Amino acid sequence: MGRPDVYQTDLAIYRRRAIIKAGQLTLASQVDGQIPWANRAGLGLYHNDTRFLSGWELRLNGTRLLSLFSSARQSPISQTDLANPKMRVDGRVVPMHTIHLRVNRVIQGDLYQRLRIMNFNPFPVTVKLEMVFGADFADIFEVRGAKRPRRGRYLAPQLNGNRMALRYEGRDGQLRQTQILFRPAPRSLRRVRGRRVVATFHLRLRPKVRRYLYLGLRTQTGDMRRGESIFERVVAQTRVAARRWQRGSTQISVDNDVYQQMLWQAQDDLRILTTTYPQGVLPVAGLPWYDCPFGRDSLIAAWQTLMLRPQRVVSTLEFLASYQGRNVDSWRDEEPGKILHELRSGEMARSGEIPHTPYYGTVDATLLFIMVLGRVDSWLQNLKLIRRFETPLRHALRWIEQYGDADGDGFVEYQRLSSKGLGNQCWKDSHDGILDERGRDPKPPIALVEVQAYLYDAYVASGRLFARLGDQVMAKTCQQRAKALQARFLEQFWSETRGELAFGLDGKKRPFFASVSNMGQVLASGILPARQARGVIRRLFRPEMYSGWGIRTRGSKEPAYNPMSYHNGSVWPHDNAIIAEGLRRYGALRELDTLLTGLFDAAVRLESFRLPELFCGFVRRGGAAPVIYPSACSPQAWAAGSVFQMLQAMLGIRVEAGRLFVTKPILPHWLKTVRLRNLHIGKGAAELAFERKASGVVRCRLVRKRGPIQVLIYE
Repeated sequence: MGRPDVYQTDLAIYRRRAIIKAGQLTLASQVDGQIPWANRAGLGLYHNDTRFLSGWELRLNGTRLLSLFSSARQSPISQTDLANPKMRVDGRVVPMHTIHLRVNRVIQGDLYQRLRIMNFNPFPVTVKLEMVFGADFADIFEVRGAKRPRRGRYLAPQLNGNRMALRYEGRDGQLRQTQILFRPAPRSLRRVRGRRVVATFHLRLRPKVRRYLYLGLRTQTGDMRRGESIFERVVAQTRVAARRWQRGSTQISVDNDVYQQMLWQAQDDLRILTTTYPQGVLPVAGLPWYDCPFGRDSLIAAWQTLMLRPQRVVSTLEFLASYQGRNVDSWRDEEPGKILHELRSGEMARSGEIPHTPYYGTVDATLLFIMVLGRVDSWLQNLKLIRRFETPLRHALRWIEQYGDADGDGFVEYQRLSSKGLGNQCWKDSHDGILDERGRDPKPPIALVEVQAYLYDAYVASGRLFARLGDQVMAKTCQQRAKALQARFLEQFWSETRGELAFGLDGKKRPFFASVSNMGQVLASGILPARQARGVIRRLFRPEMYSGWGIRTRGSKEPAYNPMSYHNGSVWPHDNAIIAEGLRRYGALRELDTLLTGLFDAAVRLESFRLPELFCGFVRRGGAAPVIYPSACSPQAWAAGSVFQMLQAMLGIRVEAGRLFVTKPILPHWLKTVRLRNLHIGKGAAELAFERKASGVVRCRLVRKRGPIQVLIYE
C-alpha cells in the first residue's frame, strides 16, 4: 500500500486521533475535536483526496479549552465535551470546569455541527468564543510527504455576514472551496495571517441557560442548508441508516462482552468505509490515508466478509470490473484485463503528476477478483449474476496468460513500468517490503510465493465458474492449468533441503528465501500437500515468527527484521486472518486457537477493541499492550474484515455450491457461545447456535432455516 512518509510529528496525535466519515467526506481530528493549524499528523477534513480544512480550533476568551470526553469512533456522528480552564472575566474569577461546551458533529453529504454552551456558575458570564479555520487544500499525497515543484494559487477568502468561503485554484484548473455557514451570524469574520479566518462570537451566558451555535460546512459548490433546522433530522436519519445496515447483515451474538464489542466495532467500521461512487459501491481501504477505491484491499475485505453481507460483495466486483484495464499504458502500469490498484481524484492525479487515474500497479488484484467471484458464486448460487461477469472473467484470465505471465513459465510476475509507479506490486508494497534472508533486493521481474497460490485458487475458481456457465472446454482448461501450476510450484518453490517455501523467484528464476508471513497465506489456497503444509505451519509458530500477539511479516532472526517497520517484522491482522483460514483448511486447530487468542488479546488492549491496519512486532511480555504502528490506518477495511474471517475459521464454516458446511468448530477458552442469525446462503438463510460443553467439545445446532438451503454439520 505504500508507507505514509509523515514521521516528524507528535505521535500522540496519531494514537489519539478521532475519525468520522460518511460518503466521500472524512474528518480526522484530535479527540477534543480540534485540528491544530499546520499539524503534521494528517489531521483535517478531506474530500476527493483534498484536505479542505487543515485547521479548526476553538478558543474561549483567548484560551484553549479542556477536554472532558469524546465519542468519535463509531459512526458519522461524534460528540466532544469541553470545559473552561480557570480564568478571570470582568474582574471576577471563573473557576475551572464551570462552563461546559458540547460539540456534536454529523456528516451526511455536508458536515453539520451543533455547539451547546452552558454556564454552571451562579452568576452570568460574558465570553468571547473564537473559531479559527484554515485550509491548505493539500493533495493527500502531499499530506503523506510528497514534494511538489509547484502548486496552484490561493484566492482571497470570501467573508459575508454569516458565510465564508476559503478558496484555491489548482493546477488542474479546478476551483476548490470550503464553504461555511453560521447560525447565528458571528459578531465578526476576519482574515488573519497564514490564510486563516477567525469567526468571533460574543455571548452573555446566564446561569444554566443553554445557548446553541450551528455550523454547516460544504466542500463543493451549491447552497448550504440551514444548520439549526436540519441538524437533529440529519442525526436521526444517520442512526436509522446504521440500524438498517445492521438488520441487513448477519447478526452475531456471543457471551463475551469484549468480543461482542470487537465484532460490533468491526462491523461499524466496514459500514462507514463502504462508500458510494458514481460507478458503484465498495469498501475503501482505510482512513485517513486510503479513503479511495483500492483493488487489492477492497477485494480482500470482500473475501473476508462474505459471511456478513454476501450480496454487498457483488457491488465491489461490479465497481472494479467497470475499471478493468483496456489498453497498454506504461504510465499507469495498465494492461488489458488487469484490475486497478488505486484510484485517486485529487489535484495531483488530475494534473498528471501521479498516474492514479486509476493506477494499475498490482500483481494480485486480478487474481483476487477471480477468487472472490468464485466465492460469491458459492454463496449466492446466482447463475444470472455470474453471466454478467463472464466477460470480465475471460479478460482477467487473458491478462494472466498474456501479461501476468509474460515469459510463459506458468508463474505470474511483476515489474514496474511507470516512472512514478510502485517498485513492489504485491501487498508488501513498501520500498523495502521484498528482501531476501540477507536483506538484499531481488531483481525483477519477481514471482512471489503467495501470488502463485492466489493464481492456483483463481484457476480452481475459474474451472467451477465455466462449468456453471456451460463452457466445459474452458472449465477443463482451467482445471488443467491449476494442476500443472501446482506441480511447477512444488518443484520450484518448495525446498526439501531447507524444508520450506521460497519467498519468490527473481528475474533469473532463482529462488530466494526469507522467513516471512507470505508462506502462511499460501495455506488458504490448498495448493500444498499435507506434508509441506505441516512444515509451513511449524515454521510460522516458531518464536522468531510468532510474537505472542500474531504472526510477524518477517522473522526476528533475519538482518532486515525491524518490529517497528511497515512490512519487515510488524503484525498485520488481515495477513493473520488469511493464515487462519489456511490453518482451518489443513485442520491445524490447536495452532488456529493460539492465533485467534493472540489477536483477541491484542484487541482487548487496544482502544475501542479495534484491530488497526498493523501493529509493531515486539514480543508479547506480561500485561503490556501491543505497540501501535504510528501512522497505521484505523479504521481499515481488511483489518475490520479480518475479525469475521477469523470467526468463520473458528466456527469451521464453509460454503460450496450453495451448501453450508460446519466442520469441527472450536471456541477458545474466552468464548462459550456464539449465535449467528440471518446468515444468507443462496436464496435462503440460517440461524446457527454454537456452544462449548464442559468436556471442551463444541456443538453446533441448526436453530432454524429459511428457503432452499442445505446445512451439513460435522463435529
